[in-house]
Amino acid sequence: MSVEQQYLADVDAILAHRHDNGADLWATEDKRLLKGSPFSTFDSVLYLLELGRNKLFCVNTIIICIRRRI
Repeated sequence: MSVEQQYLADVDAILAHRHDNGADLWATEDKRLLKGSPFSTFDSVLYLLELGRNKLFCVNTIIICIRRRI
């Protein structure tokens, strides 16, 4: 499923915040995935799914974060 044209700006806005917590994909500098809303890793992935982002991208995001934590 692709992102509908009307949601592209929303997806871009969420992805623009992917480094806000200090590391990539909304993780903190110490590689924690949960920091709190609105831009924790899990919250951001849920937002992207609701907007129609590819499920595989979202699953890969979570897997990458978990692997970096280990």
